[in-house]
Amino acid sequence: MSDQFFKDESGAVTVDWVVLTAALVGLGIAVLSTVSIGVEDVTGDTVAAMDGDSVIRTSFLRSVTDRFQADAVLAVGSTFRDLEDVQRFSFKMDAQLSAGDNGILWEAGGSVHSTILYQHDGVLYLQSGSSSGVGEAANRGEAVWQVTDGDYTIEGSLDSNTGLALYIDGKLVSQSSYQHSRVAGPNPGGVGGIAGDAPPNRGGFGAGDGHPGVGELSLFIDQTTGDEVGG
Repeated sequence: MSDQFFKDESGAVTVDWVVLTAALVGLGIAVLSTVSIGVEDVTGDTVAAMDGDSVIRTSFLRSVTDRFQADAVLAVGSTFRDLEDVQRFSFKMDAQLSAGDNGILWEAGGSVHSTILYQHDGVLYLQSGSSSGVGEAANRGEAVWQVTDGDYTIEGSLDSNTGLALYIDGKLVSQSSYQHSRVAGPNPGGVGGIAGDAPPNRGGFGAGDGHPGVGELSLFIDQTTGDEVGG
């Protein structure tokens, strides 16, 4: 009986499979322990790159005005009156910004109602509403963004009844609430400078103080994103 037991091979494959499976599991655990730290490092680096101002992040983002139909596309140096008596609109401009640059990217309005996008002391400002001063007020909104060197898509959405929103490369960076009768008056606006009366601004910029990195301006009348109510 015992001699037959030792010679019997039934079940041998099962025994071999158990041993082989155990060896594979052990090998897998050893490999996982070795590479897990490296995988975590790569994952962290990827997340940081996509969250930062990198080519990877920018290339996959959409412009917030992509779904809008442009009412005007204005070249650098153009003058325009498209925003006269307008209460709500959006805009888009591709620009090259440097922290050391200053000047007006575009403006419209003048002495009573105005909208202006400009850079001063390393900060990008979008202001709209009453031309009685600068900064946020009940009848004037101001959105700001700290400039870092690079090429950017700058967009804004403005509604004189609720407020304004500023976007950089498709990302909402600043909002401001206010109420005013309109975004601009009858004076002509200018791309890359001032065409009429200079809207108030923190840099005291006037005629001839255009921003060196300005690009063409697209206007979308009566088309907004819904982010204009800020705090």
